[in-house]
Amino acid sequence: DIVAIGRYNVSRNFALLQAPSGVFRGNASLLASGAFGVDSTSNSRMRGQLQFNNTPLSWLSPVLKDYVSGLGGVLNGNVQLRGPVSAPDMTGQVALSNAALRVDYLGTNYRIPRADILISDREITFGEVRLLDQYNNEAALTGSIDHDHLNDFSLRLRLTSDKFEVLNLKDYESEYFYGHLVAQ
Repeated sequence: DIVAIGRYNVSRNFALLQAPSGVFRGNASLLASGAFGVDSTSNSRMRGQLQFNNTPLSWLSPVLKDYVSGLGGVLNGNVQLRGPVSAPDMTGQVALSNAALRVDYLGTNYRIPRADILISDREITFGEVRLLDQYNNEAALTGSIDHDHLNDFSLRLRLTSDKFEVLNLKDYESEYFYGHLVAQ
């Protein structure tokens, strides 16, 4: 179910969302509240919050298409949004639990039992995340994704392990490279 409660000012292109606006399914929800300008080409501003309550990671599938698939797990936490709609300031923390995903570019499947993620307008920080491959080999992922208000992304990630699957593509899955590689 999608619920939107609030007001919209047509002359100002401004929406006010009130609780309990959001997306709901069973005990899972993604709540949105606050005041949002809806014209990203102007100096519209926002002041609001996103609240994740057992939110399925799979709800992000449309945004992550062609990068990762087979998303599983849940998100809990909140993110505050402030400033211009075109470049919002963000602060927040979300906890990822029982995640599963396939990195399509590599053909590998990974599980993440738990991860605490800090979000800001310049960086998404992971701390140290325990990653498991399909053989239950373990790796430690640390680092961040740097960005400028969700633009100009750059990865600063480090993956360390004694043994870990890093490639599992068939010849028909990639025209550039394929094969199976477990790094040791």
